[in-house]
Amino acid sequence: MNNWKPVEKSWIDNDLENQFWLLDEPQQRFWNLIKVMPQKWQLSPIGDLGGGFYVVAIFGNQVLYFNDIEDGYNISEFKTFGVINDYFCNQNELHHSINYLYDKVSSGT
Repeated sequence: MNNWKPVEKSWIDNDLENQFWLLDEPQQRFWNLIKVMPQKWQLSPIGDLGGGFYVVAIFGNQVLYFNDIEDGYNISEFKTFGVINDYFCNQNELHHSINYLYDKVSSGT
């Protein structure tokens, strides 16, 4: 972790654009409903060094965020806006996380 540096917002923006085209049309429409401007949310103590993690989507009481320590997208609940409840270290690409959420919504689970 000695060489680790927080991800730049420009990298997040580029990744979101590139991953969008990996989605089917229904998932693209779903993404357009839940996405937000990437914004840093707190997740102490793990996220403190980088000033938090970029949240890229909000849906109900859950957020989709990029864990730049582990290099992947994760889903967590939140109780307070701006604070991620749980640290996850999945190394999912954005389109995998969106497809997972879309399937959950579509199946009603």
